[in-house]
Amino acid sequence: MYSDKYATGWSNKITRYWIVKVEPKFKAARHQKGMVGFHHYAFALSKKKDVDELYKFLIKNKAPILDPPAEYLQYGKGYYAVFFKDLDGLKLEGMHFPR
Repeated sequence: MYSDKYATGWSNKITRYWIVKVEPKFKAARHQKGMVGFHHYAFALSKKKDVDELYKFLIKNKAPILDPPAEYLQYGKGYYAVFFKDLDGLKLEGMHFPR
């Protein structure tokens, strides 16, 4: 994981995911649920514990939590996730799904 005052990023050595602070000129163009295009981005975590650690990080940094860490059986047995919003209002998900 990488973090500074402008960005936070994660990598599993295959994929990298970054959340970057929005430029001031774009602040007015906030995402709205139900808009055409982006719905949400889910990124897979290696362990259920990683979802819990992400949740702690989000709480510490006052990120808006949409749904706390839990098993979401509607997505499959063992599907464990946390849902949250980024600074632009985009819905994000950290999840673990054992196969």
